[in-house]
Amino acid sequence: HMLADLSAVKPQLALSESQSALWQKAEDAMRRAGEDMQKRRAQHVAARDMKDAEDNPRAFAAQMDQEMNAGIEQMKQIREQWFIVHDALDAQQRTKVHTYMKARMKEARAKVQKEMAANSKDKNCGPGQPPMGMMPPLFPF
Repeated sequence: HMLADLSAVKPQLALSESQSALWQKAEDAMRRAGEDMQKRRAQHVAARDMKDAEDNPRAFAAQMDQEMNAGIEQMKQIREQWFIVHDALDAQQRTKVHTYMKARMKEARAKVQKEMAANSKDKNCGPGQPPMGMMPPLFPF
């Protein structure tokens, strides 16, 4: 995840005490979200029987939507925590973060393009489409 990679640029930023506290809060939110996601997945796998999808596909889809929406809301909250960190950075710190994130984004795009080319013959994705399970990275900077 792109946000998790921000720890690599953190030492270069020489954060103040207040900035460090905001950074820690954002990292903690990410950690909790990851733990929550793992719990939801485990509960999802344990509780879901594919027979439910056959018996009541609308209810099954509604449950899937509900789970997806909960994840989206959590991602928005995490993103907002990182926006708060970003807002607290000075111009030089922001430039360092932006430069770092642009480089990471370029690497991520190259990886996705490579995967797309390698998997274009896969029945789960067509030409020009990312392989199943691949989502573009989400980051605030």
